[in-house]
Amino acid sequence: MPHDVNARAGEPRFRAIFEASPDCIKLIAADGRLIDMNAAGLRMIGAPDVEAVRDHSLFDLIDPAYRDSFREAIEAVFSGQSVQLEFEVIGLDGQRIFMDQSAAPLYDPNDPARVAEMIAVTRDVTQLRRSEADLLQARLAQDIARSAAALAARLGHDLKAPLDTIIGHGEMLLESAEEEARQGDADDLRRVLAAASELHAMLNQMLQTALTEARQDLSLSKVADLDDLIEATVEAAAPLAKARGAVIKLEIDGACATLQFEPDKLAACLQALLAHAIERTHDGIIAVKARRVLAAPSPFLALSVVDAGPGLSPEELAEIAGEETTSACAQSPPRVSRVAVAHKLARLLGGNITVASAASGGARITLKIPVQQEFPGRQGPAPPTQQVPR
Repeated sequence: MPHDVNARAGEPRFRAIFEASPDCIKLIAADGRLIDMNAAGLRMIGAPDVEAVRDHSLFDLIDPAYRDSFREAIEAVFSGQSVQLEFEVIGLDGQRIFMDQSAAPLYDPNDPARVAEMIAVTRDVTQLRRSEADLLQARLAQDIARSAAALAARLGHDLKAPLDTIIGHGEMLLESAEEEARQGDADDLRRVLAAASELHAMLNQMLQTALTEARQDLSLSKVADLDDLIEATVEAAAPLAKARGAVIKLEIDGACATLQFEPDKLAACLQALLAHAIERTHDGIIAVKARRVLAAPSPFLALSVVDAGPGLSPEELAEIAGEETTSACAQSPPRVSRVAVAHKLARLLGGNITVASAASGGARITLKIPVQQEFPGRQGPAPPTQQVPR
């Protein structure tokens, strides 16, 4: 090491920063040899002390796939440039670490045109890279699930249309055969209709199973943002809506993205509300609206699903509002039972559901749940859930 660089490295202020930094700081020679490294860097590569690696080539620690780019970075620094580079290191203990390095030249004070050494500050970004890979995998799984759901819905619709025609014409022919007392023809038609009905039931079951698996594969609990969760849930339901001629439109307040939520229950609740809206809407628009409402004692998320159906009768409104017993849910129509299930989920989330329906048609079902300012798992424990006032 040249005398002037030795002197600089020996300065108390420089040495204090060098040793106290949580990032790896190292001095590198033009041929890639390690001149010095701080304690944080030694821990990263699993070295007991600096003497174990001093004057050793750093290329021995760098994954072969990154050696050429690391060599080019050293050459650039010794030509007077500052360089940033990501590469993978294999530590002395065999552990692989992704590094993000910023490097700059150290000039010789006696010869300002000559670069004496390269100083590099390196951060361990292994966890970040793994998180990015997990997110990419989750996104890929979502894309596959959405494609599977769309394919299942399209195939189901394409197969059910001619099958419904067969059943419809078969019933007409059977009625005619029975009126004309053609018993043999009537028996044959009954067998055809029985087979068609069985096929129809199997097709419905296959479609339902495919859509259920697709929703499970979406892995909504791994979605980081609330708006991503809503969009993913809506996209999973979009093929069913399209089969009925309905279109789902989203309106998400930008303030919703950073709200805390329980993804599994919220996704299940929204799925139930969307299923209810799709069941009631033919050739219309279903609106999904999310906004953050500032109210005492705490802000809450208002998530509304607005359908273009015939509206809810007073009896149906009463069923939804008073779904305290499972027997009431069992006796009510399936679409009302879905909202009842959503209502129970809302209560588990500390919130509630309100329903409004116009006489001219259409219904708005709004989920209101309390929210926090941080994501789960971020700084500090989440405060206890508060009930949303009715």
